[in-house]
Amino acid sequence: MIALPRVYALALLGACAALDPTSSSAAQTATTTAVSASPNPSVIGQTVTITATVTGTGATGTVTFVDGGTQIGSASLRAGTASFSTSNLLPGVRTLTATYGGDTSHSSSTSPPFNETVKWLATTTTLAVSPSPANTGQTVTLTATVTATVGATGNVTFLDGTSALGTSSLSNGTAIFPISTLTAGTHSLSATYGGDATNAASTSSAVTLTVNQVAATTTTLTVSPNPAVVGQKVTLTATVSPSSATGAVTFNDGTVALGSGTLSNGTATFATSILTVGAHSVTAAYGGDSKFGGSTSAAAPVAVGQGTTTLTLSASPNPANAGKPVTLTASVTPSSATGTVTFKDGTTTLGTVTLGSGSATIAVSNLTVGTHSLTASYAGDVNNASSTSAALLTSPA
Repeated sequence: MIALPRVYALALLGACAALDPTSSSAAQTATTTAVSASPNPSVIGQTVTITATVTGTGATGTVTFVDGGTQIGSASLRAGTASFSTSNLLPGVRTLTATYGGDTSHSSSTSPPFNETVKWLATTTTLAVSPSPANTGQTVTLTATVTATVGATGNVTFLDGTSALGTSSLSNGTAIFPISTLTAGTHSLSATYGGDATNAASTSSAVTLTVNQVAATTTTLTVSPNPAVVGQKVTLTATVSPSSATGAVTFNDGTVALGSGTLSNGTATFATSILTVGAHSVTAAYGGDSKFGGSTSAAAPVAVGQGTTTLTLSASPNPANAGKPVTLTASVTPSSATGTVTFKDGTTTLGTVTLGSGSATIAVSNLTVGTHSLTASYAGDVNNASSTSAALLTSPA
């Protein structure tokens, strides 16, 4: 083997390296990457196409797309471009970049950031005020309606000028807020929807409400009879002071309106027989008129009990023969009563039968010779109290 001088050996080694495309010393063509997105701006849920353009003739490989610090997709480079579409960009200004990974002949590169603006879906909020004008002390109902492409959720804040009156949750696009503390004067009312994950916030136009100063009133309520039994007519009487007040009084059982009555000389009445068994909290609300403000009575507790029942018992035949069939019939008044009747011979239960149209019947054939004390007991139901018949004596022979 012939030993080459050192200088020639190094030159030969360098020439071989230049001819080897896999050698780390082989020069790669520099690239630049740019990224864009369309449409811009977009709205949440809309498909956005992100396109990377890589300079460098013949570049191949993969481009990775990043939103902020999060990879959102990748695409193969074709003829210097790579595209990726997504509908998952969150609202706000998204900072998008594209990184070309390079190939054997082209170096990698990362684009400058591109700002894509993703908007929430637009909403509109409208406000209705009733009644308008109103009187001091009168309940005013503020109703906000939010219109959105996708059903809006969340809360609406109601404002008097810049002061928040209160907040109410949306239900089927509507939020309602009642208020009775508005002072006399002119009020500029508005409603602001706070938005949600999909829908943008929006504020209604201002609605002007005039609240008139009126004289204060007091309302008292009496209930008769109290306590009452189910089905009994109960009369509710509201007295409004001063007695010159006019208008209507609404009678409520908790939050449920029972009915209304018109004031006459300061008094309004309403009679009802629909109160169910149990405890009730009844109020009377005077709505006011052009001179007098509204007022609501203190709650009146009303106790409604079960109705009384009577039970009679008959036997056929009576007297009977021992061991022969005897038909026992129990009749309950009122005939609308439901439930069961239990028949007894002394303390021995003969059977239990369900009432039908106020009557229950049982046939027995085990009565022995001697005197028997037969009774029937009605168990009662939601509206009717229990009762027991008088003893029926029979003496089979």
